[in-house]
Amino acid sequence: MELKTFVKSTIQSIIEASQEIIEENQGKPVFYNPVSNKPTSDDCQLYWGKFIPVTEIKFDVAVAEGTEKSGGGGASIDVISIKVGGNGQIASTATSESRISFSLRVALPAWISSEDKGSTR
Repeated sequence: MELKTFVKSTIQSIIEASQEIIEENQGKPVFYNPVSNKPTSDDCQLYWGKFIPVTEIKFDVAVAEGTEKSGGGGASIDVISIKVGGNGQIASTATSESRISFSLRVALPAWISSEDKGSTR
């Protein structure tokens, strides 16, 4: 899988899971990623007049140079996947690999109280 596809799908999955947690727990005494009227830490971002926590998503992945694509595209960077065989053996076909570590800051979907939902965005 290309690194770009891996990062995009990982972050999209986290966003969708966050939204589902909020929706599935409406009316329960739990507040997932709640907004605030004032910053609760240095990692808050002001959106729609409320402070939303910013989450740092850290990646540390093994990558290998992918094959050249037809149509003039260059080589891609692919995330190395490890597969476990039927006998519990781990097989990897990559001949050379590197590691990339990076992080992205994301303001995930936030729980907003019913009073705040009436405010303009």
